[in-house]
Order: sequence, then C-alpha cells, then structure tokens
Amino acid sequence: MPIITIQTNVSACQAGASFHKDITEIASEFLQKSQKIIWVMLETDKQLTMGATKEPTAIVSVECIGRLKPKLNLQFGTKLEEYLLQNLGIPKNRVVIKCVRVPALFCQFDGHLHDIGIEFDEDLKS
Repeated sequence: MPIITIQTNVSACQAGASFHKDITEIASEFLQKSQKIIWVMLETDKQLTMGATKEPTAIVSVECIGRLKPKLNLQFGTKLEEYLLQNLGIPKNRVVIKCVRVPALFCQFDGHLHDIGIEFDEDLKS
C-alpha cells in the first residue's frame, strides 16, 4: 500500500508520459512491494515556494506499512531526488522527502485491515 505523493510547482507538461510508471518502478524496487499496490499521486502547478522563491521545488511524502528505516529511506530518497532532477529539473537541495511508517491497524484496503502482521521491519520475513 505504499502511497507516494509528489507536490511541486513545476508544470504538469514537464512530467512526461512515463512519470507515474517510473516512480512506481523505483518504489517497488526499494520497498520490495508489488507494483500492483503502489499509489503515485503527482500534484503539479502548486503555489509552492521555498525560501520565498518560486524556483522548482517539491515536497514528497512516502507512506508505507513496514519497510521504512533510515538506511533504506536515504537510498530511496536519493533515487527519487535524482529522478526529480533529471525529469522535472528540481535540484536535490529543493526537495524534501517525508517517510511515514503507517501502522497496519490504521490502514484499510479492499475491505479489511492491510497486512496486520507487519507493524515493524523486524516482522518481515524477507
């Protein structure tokens, strides 16, 4: 159930046709989750500033049950920063990435609580 939300002041036309697919593939690789259950929301053309300037910037939120831990967050975040620089022209010093561990008991999907046995990375068998 990873949910990746990218809010940016960059125009939608800069994202390109493969943006959602590319982000899904990156997330699947790092989070070891099936692409079928990864949500990507790109919110472009936001009235977003950093340091009172309208230069390209982005706020990224990665919400996930399990998997998230400091070393992985840094590796995943670095890959996301590289992608945003290459595809949207947003420098890494203008990107903030929030990694949010979602307790399974607080996430419903397809009519039931999702992966209720996975609360912490230590619960993962792989």
